[in-house]
Amino acid sequence: MKSNSRADNKCIFCKYWIGNEPDINTRTGEANYSICRGMCEKDSSNSMHSSEDLCYEFRRSIVYL
Repeated sequence: MKSNSRADNKCIFCKYWIGNEPDINTRTGEANYSICRGMCEKDSSNSMHSSEDLCYEFRRSIVYL
C-alpha cells in the first residue's frame, strides 16, 4: 500500500502504534506499508488493530512529520 505519512492519519503513523513500521521516504513523506495487525500503547484491552485504523487518541509520530 502507498500513503502519505504527513497527510494520512492511520494507526501505522501514530506514536502509540506497536507493530511493523512503514518504509518512509523522509524527503517526500511517501510511505510503503502492508496492512497488518498491531498493538496500541494506549489501548488497555490488549486487542489487535489494523495498520489502517484510526482512533480518537491518534498522535502523529515525530518520525513521520
